[in-house]
Amino acid sequence: MIADSRGMTVYFLSARGGHKAPTCTGRCSAIWHPVLVQQGDVAPTVPGTSLKAGVLPWPGGHGQLALSGRRLYTFTGDSVPGDVKGEGFITNQGGTTLTWHVVVLPGIPPPRTFPLNPSPSPTR
Repeated sequence: MIADSRGMTVYFLSARGGHKAPTCTGRCSAIWHPVLVQQGDVAPTVPGTSLKAGVLPWPGGHGQLALSGRRLYTFTGDSVPGDVKGEGFITNQGGTTLTWHVVVLPGIPPPRTFPLNPSPSPTR
């Protein structure tokens, strides 16, 4: 799975379609914090996978980490690194039921994490 720079688990929302505009804003973003980064802090690919990392615009001129076009968030219910209390969490956005999931890296067994700052290989 992927962790942010504090070691907290990173999640994505099961929303369909494009993610150019943030889906989780307002009250939602008080519970699900966007993983904010700068363009230069993100390597374009995740080593050992076919996933592409990028930065999408977030209100206020910030950038939000995205993996294969999906915006990434942390969950306020996770209190220590390695917690995955947000897995399967269901939310309702504009009348649509959506589910949150831990970002799992293909081919890299849990509990290994990939730090957001570029690194030559996954670390534990």
